[in-house]
Amino acid sequence: MINGELITGSIKIDRLRNKILEGEIKIPPFQRVFVWKKEQVTELMDSIYNDYPIGSVLLWEVNEKLPSLRDLAGYKLPQKVDGFPLNYILDGQQRITSIFGVFANNVEIEDDSQIVNFDIYFDLDADSFIHKENIDVTHHNLKMNLLFNVTEFFTAVSKYPDDLKEKAVRLQSIFQNYEVPTVTIKKRDKGEVGTIFERINNTGTPLSALELMVAWTWSEEYDLKDIFKKVYNILESRDFADVKEKVILQCFGAIINNTTITKERINPRILDSISLNLTLS
Repeated sequence: MINGELITGSIKIDRLRNKILEGEIKIPPFQRVFVWKKEQVTELMDSIYNDYPIGSVLLWEVNEKLPSLRDLAGYKLPQKVDGFPLNYILDGQQRITSIFGVFANNVEIEDDSQIVNFDIYFDLDADSFIHKENIDVTHHNLKMNLLFNVTEFFTAVSKYPDDLKEKAVRLQSIFQNYEVPTVTIKKRDKGEVGTIFERINNTGTPLSALELMVAWTWSEEYDLKDIFKKVYNILESRDFADVKEKVILQCFGAIINNTTITKERINPRILDSISLNLTLS
């Protein structure tokens, strides 16, 4: 019997941006941090401009709030009201974060370490995208985050020659009409979603078993990462610092669940008890 729903669709960039601004799209705790460089962000803009496919984004729709580690792109974003569905990004975080970061305008910044990657301009003379650090000051450079702000956009382009005005309007139209493909899964529990996420990541850079377990056992009072720090401090003091995370998880699983399958759910209180006993021994 197949459970859950799988819905395919697409979403325009401005609608995607608004859903993020409204707190409807978040990053789940098991996702890695944003790692793209400014060159990758620039190339993504170029792909959209040329109507190249950028791949679909996988979302998990759920009413339950997970312990979201951070908002997208280092911006401070609102929390969704309880009872309303949230969409957690399972695949496509780098692309969604890049798109939002480039077009964020007048949004409060929480972490400015990532913001520099999104300072992208379109060189209207060279017909190319470029980061602020590399702009040619003799050219007409339009900042990308103006495209969805009508007043600021037309104020900026009003100073350009007619041929460049037309090019700027065409640029705006392309990004206004581009649709990002989406796949949304619904009515799936955490265990299923964890399996889906793990399998997706196995096609790229695999997500570690520990990173998945951190997600499923996390609460405001409990963080498995802290337990592992304690364990590794003990192991290091006894010259066993090179023991792999998965081996430790398998040992925990064997003690708690009589299985070494690391995807099995582990009770955090028992994990904490094991860690305390290790510390005292």
